[in-house]
Amino acid sequence: MKYDLTANIEVTDGLTNGSTCELKLIECKTKSLRPSIIWVKFKDARIGANNRRKYAHLYEKDVDKTWTQIFDIKRSLHAYLNDLKSDPNIFDADVIGIAESRLISTDENDDFYVPGFEPPVRLDQRQTYFNTRPPHRLVLYYRTDCILHNTFSYSTPTLEFVIADIILSSKGLFQVVFVNKGPNCKLQELKDAFLADLLPGVYLRHPKIIIMGDFNFDLNTGNTSFLKFMRDKFCCSQIVSKATTSLIFLNFDSKVNYETDVLDSFWSDHKVIYMAIGTQ
Repeated sequence: MKYDLTANIEVTDGLTNGSTCELKLIECKTKSLRPSIIWVKFKDARIGANNRRKYAHLYEKDVDKTWTQIFDIKRSLHAYLNDLKSDPNIFDADVIGIAESRLISTDENDDFYVPGFEPPVRLDQRQTYFNTRPPHRLVLYYRTDCILHNTFSYSTPTLEFVIADIILSSKGLFQVVFVNKGPNCKLQELKDAFLADLLPGVYLRHPKIIIMGDFNFDLNTGNTSFLKFMRDKFCCSQIVSKATTSLIFLNFDSKVNYETDVLDSFWSDHKVIYMAIGTQ
């Protein structure tokens, strides 16, 4: 069956509005009814070539290498909430941080309930234009068997973070900091905000600090001075080894076992980064 693309997905790769393709496979990778990947084939093999190379790891034995991936991704929690709920990686977590939720003050917490978790801690943004959601806003979920001891939030149009002191029954007290740095936030602005507003709120003498989120720069392409800044000021080391703009900084006792990885997400154009902590 043939279809036309109805939006410009990636102009430089030929994935443009009006491009004709043949539907080959609808693939669901979560329990959600919404497809994770729609596989199509273009008559012109040049269309989608970059996309096929970028997502080569998604090809399984029943997927032809000439097919191109089309994702139905969203940048708004209200649009992908059901997909999030059906993602088993999410339900394995004790604490969840979501960037670019685009929630506003009129959104009711009951509408964003996630089973097994307390109502979300939200950094809502004022709605400037009617029927247009703002682009950012962090959301934090934590499990019902966790205790939220204290929170502190910081928010500007280009940078936001939330500090949460969370007590886990099996692992004790942790400080978790979720960060969303916009692309227009300069590196010096980030450093200044961290020194003035983040540093006073973290317990450097209590080495169970996790600072993670979307920093909007790839350490593989520079910005290594920020690593030194985090080591010098926060005694933190960056532990994500895969290429991504999302980073995790740790200030942990050397006896604590942990693992981290970057996971594909089929409901957002952001990948999922996680850190799992072993029980001492």
